[in-house]
Amino acid sequence: MNISDKTVYTVEQNIFKSAHHVAFTDTAEGTWPGNIVPHGAIYPANDATARGVVYHDTEVGQPMTLIVEGHLLAPALPAEPTAAAQGALKQISFYDLTTVGGE
Repeated sequence: MNISDKTVYTVEQNIFKSAHHVAFTDTAEGTWPGNIVPHGAIYPANDATARGVVYHDTEVGQPMTLIVEGHLLAPALPAEPTAAAQGALKQISFYDLTTVGGE
């Protein structure tokens, strides 16, 4: 028996410190590698224009879920949040992995 079609499943990195979060829908826009806005990306940029953190990998032009409030693990994100992005995302607390379970 020859199997010609494969389904490849990926597991997204856990970015949450706690289960509490608030998210809203937005439309993925801009120029991203492979035309995909990656899970955990600070959107639309890792600077003072940041509006949220992307919940799931999303194709540009498609609806996406943006986390706007919650407790996230900064080292688990694709890029460490800049000070400007952290200032723009006032309702999101970013944690280092060393603080998990040991606060």
